[in-house]
Amino acid sequence: MTNKSDQLDELSEKLKILLKKQEVFSKEVNEIREEIIQLKISETIKHQKKGESFFNEEHVKEQPKYSPSSVSKKLYRDVDHRILGGVCSGLAEYLGINRALVRILWLFLTLFFGIGFLAYLILWIAIPKAGTTSTTQKGSQTIKCDFIFHKIA
Repeated sequence: MTNKSDQLDELSEKLKILLKKQEVFSKEVNEIREEIIQLKISETIKHQKKGESFFNEEHVKEQPKYSPSSVSKKLYRDVDHRILGGVCSGLAEYLGINRALVRILWLFLTLFFGIGFLAYLILWIAIPKAGTTSTTQKGSQTIKCDFIFHKIA
């Protein structure tokens, strides 16, 4: 009986020592994390200061400003990231969400309600295929190549 209680005492002491070591280690990790954050902030500030001296007000005024309301979003089938017809990837790009999320939702609708497959076929026919990469949208802005070429020339 005393042998087991001695073992329990010994194990509890080891556990206390390990918990103290873990606490010290956690503090060290947090300190290192804070140092990394401070270094990243100082690097960002340095780059921002360099960027302010690089641009002058004349160049900034000449550039057109795009906003989500000024650029109309169009729904296209994304053939670059397609699995079947590009409907899910095009819809995900239009909504600005992850393609995998749309595909999982589409699979859920197909398996549990049976409407996903029919809707996919209808949208495959109805949604136009994106012809070029300038037609597809990146976020909420459409790249206008004619404007870029005009500025270069």
